[in-house]
Amino acid sequence: RDHISDLARTNAAQRHLMTAGFVAFGLLLPVFAVVLSRTLRRPPLLLSVGVAGISTLGVAAFPVDSHGTLHGASAFAGYVATAASPLFAARVLPGPARVASYAVGVLSAVALTISVVGPHSGLWQRTGLTIVDLWYAVLAIALLGGWGATR
Repeated sequence: RDHISDLARTNAAQRHLMTAGFVAFGLLLPVFAVVLSRTLRRPPLLLSVGVAGISTLGVAAFPVDSHGTLHGASAFAGYVATAASPLFAARVLPGPARVASYAVGVLSAVALTISVVGPHSGLWQRTGLTIVDLWYAVLAIALLGGWGATR
C-alpha cells in the first residue's frame, strides 16, 4: 500500500536494506548513464538516467519525516527522469525495441502519476519504477551481448 520510502518512516526491519539499495542504485545508475552515452550517444538519455540515480541518493539522504520537502522534490525528480529515460532512448533503438521503449516510458509515467494522486500509491509506485528497472536490465544485457557496438 505505502510508498517504498515509508519503510524508513515506520522503522520497518528492512529499512536499512532499503536505504542500502537506494544508495547502491543511486551510485551505479550514473555509471550506467555514462556507458549508455558512449553506446547510444543520446545526451538527454545520459541526463535522465543520471538524474534518476542522483535523485535516488536524495531520497535516501532525506527521509520522509525529517526532510519532507527535500524528499518529495528528490522523488519527483526521480519519477520524471525514470519515466523519461526509455522515451529518450527510443529514438535510437531499432523497430520493436523502439516501440517497447516508448511503451515502457508511457506506462511508467502513468503508474508514477497515479502513485502520487491516486489510491494504492505503493503498488503504482513499484509498478512505475520496476518496469523501467527491467528495461534498464534488458538494455544492459543487450549492450553486454554486443548490441550497439556498431552504432
